[in-house]
Amino acid sequence: MAPPRKLTPAFYGCYDWHSSVHGHWLLVRLIRTFPDATFAPAAREALRQSLTSDNIAQERRTSGLRDAPALSVPMGWRWLLQLVAELRGWDDPQAREMAANLRPLEQAVLERVNGWLPKLSPSGANRRA
Repeated sequence: MAPPRKLTPAFYGCYDWHSSVHGHWLLVRLIRTFPDATFAPAAREALRQSLTSDNIAQERRTSGLRDAPALSVPMGWRWLLQLVAELRGWDDPQAREMAANLRPLEQAVLERVNGWLPKLSPSGANRRA
């Protein structure tokens, strides 16, 4: 089996896929909030290297889109969609490029969500206590 950075080259380095996606969202949010912070150039460069069209194509083939533990699946999908929303809400050329690169993965997630939602139990198994 290939190492994580080969299987999921955009979102690796955390215990689970959804945590890595969440970390990318956090970097984007921090750069948007604090564009002049000392960490911003390094964070931008890390995102530029991570969210390439080639990396996203590989993610689409091998990432958190496959079946995973029940909690991990919606969490990963949710953070991916939140990352895309954060990028689209940012008036920045790099953000537009990264959002465009993420579009194929976003589409795949939306397809999976549309297939997953009807499987949720209306009997209360998913209700909060």
